[in-house]
Amino acid sequence: MFPASGKGKYMVSKNTKTCPHCKMEIPRGATKCPHCQSDLRSWFLRHYIVTILGAIFFVGTIISVASDNADRSGRGENKQELAQSQVSYETVTQWDIPNGGKGKIIVIPENYLNETGMLALGETLKSEAVNDRNASITVFSDRKAADLRDKVISEKATSSEEEFYLDHLVASYSKNANTGFHVFEIWFDGINGSDSKKIEY
Repeated sequence: MFPASGKGKYMVSKNTKTCPHCKMEIPRGATKCPHCQSDLRSWFLRHYIVTILGAIFFVGTIISVASDNADRSGRGENKQELAQSQVSYETVTQWDIPNGGKGKIIVIPENYLNETGMLALGETLKSEAVNDRNASITVFSDRKAADLRDKVISEKATSSEEEFYLDHLVASYSKNANTGFHVFEIWFDGINGSDSKKIEY
């Protein structure tokens, strides 16, 4: 998603559309997907008026966070296992990516939105996708925001609903083995906020 002119806010379904390959959200005028690097020029010629939010899907919430720090002397292999044991979430929707791999929608509670928690989540997602060529995972912090998905992508949501939807979009994990693109983007106070972090693996 990208800032609307002069406001610094992200607009839904005005300036974005869905990449047909990795299903991530991209600028409407893009000729190459910034997530999976697919060439989109011929796709845009056929679908010029398609500007919807199809790649980002959000729903459902259940998470438990292990309070125990466990053994910090473990090897890198044990660190991945620790991250997985610390971060648990509900997968509400999952789909196959044509070039190999999975896309998922997951939900976490807002009290997990801190650097330690989100870094652990990133490690969990990375370890889960270690054998996948591609991954496209979107993270939300509220079930109600996820429930607005259909209204948002069909452009029927009110401005307050769209704002709520974006306020609870808190992370995006993307991996493409063909290009080497492997990034976890975190928006601690929602994608419209100012507190963010980008991790390249």
